[in-house]
Amino acid sequence: MTESGQPGIPPRIELDPHPEAPKPIPYQTPAANFPPPPTAWDAPRLEPVPWEDEQAIPGVVDRLWATIRLGFTDPMDLSARVPATDPILPAWLFFLITGIPATILSLVLSEMTTQLISSVVHTPIHRDPGTQLGFAILGLLIGPFIGGAFLHLFLWMWGGAKEGLGIQQTIRFGCYAQGVYQLVGWIPILNIPLGIVFWIFFSMGLAKTHRTDTWRGFAATLTPVIVCCCIGIGAAILIPAMLMGRH
Repeated sequence: MTESGQPGIPPRIELDPHPEAPKPIPYQTPAANFPPPPTAWDAPRLEPVPWEDEQAIPGVVDRLWATIRLGFTDPMDLSARVPATDPILPAWLFFLITGIPATILSLVLSEMTTQLISSVVHTPIHRDPGTQLGFAILGLLIGPFIGGAFLHLFLWMWGGAKEGLGIQQTIRFGCYAQGVYQLVGWIPILNIPLGIVFWIFFSMGLAKTHRTDTWRGFAATLTPVIVCCCIGIGAAILIPAMLMGRH
């Protein structure tokens, strides 16, 4: 007897007329550990200059030291961070904070050198410290703005000024770059090689700030030198010729 109750007849097996087809397993490529692509030259820098990054570095002294250290160890990184923010006041304050002690040291050293030369040659050398201090203070207050305006004009002449990175970024870059250099620029003898190194990094940093070609940064910083040389050569040729013409 079978389960159906009829002898010799096997039970009926019901088959599904629409069996589910097995789902295909999608092909997955193996994960490859490729390094991230390098940052594009025109890519915006999100990290601000440490001096302006109050959230990451709350302390004023810590922000000042971090900016100075970055300027000496990686000036190109400092230049790339300048366009992350816009206000000029923080950069100008950084320039004043580093420039005031450097200016005082420079004036004191200049006065000591003058007194030493005067005692050696036995000839009094009259200098007005008050006038020198006044010009120094005036240079600290308005120097970055006038110098930055001319520097931006020269950069524009060589096609290095791009839309969105205007004169305010040139002034901000100059404040940070010169603010770092002022800390060592007053040292006698060393200021000559340090000045050459500073000019090289300053030209490269200007191009980095404006996301332009490096040669345009060098051309912008060399333009005032070329103009002064042309004026000097022209004066050396024209003045004697004019005097000879009068005689």
